[in-house]
Amino acid sequence: AYTMDNRDETIQGILKSIARQSPILRIQTKLGLSEQIRPQTETMNTYETQISQAALIAQDWKSSNEEDSMPAKHMQEAVKLSLVKSDNNEDTKFSN
Repeated sequence: AYTMDNRDETIQGILKSIARQSPILRIQTKLGLSEQIRPQTETMNTYETQISQAALIAQDWKSSNEEDSMPAKHMQEAVKLSLVKSDNNEDTKFSN
């Protein structure tokens, strides 16, 4: 049984048993474990892409003057524009 007293030994035992597995079995194990969190990861990646595209639209990094930067209230419009742009990119991606 796992307790805080034998935590390190348990972790080492698990890592050793994984290391003894064949490469294919390790890949299958990794896929099986990551499949549970895949939907959340994909959603998070989508949000991060939208925010990064909005930041690119703002182009705030080009100016060191804070007065030239996009006001925070305009960021919502930039995110909407990035959503439209990403939707268009997905359409062209699958049109082949």
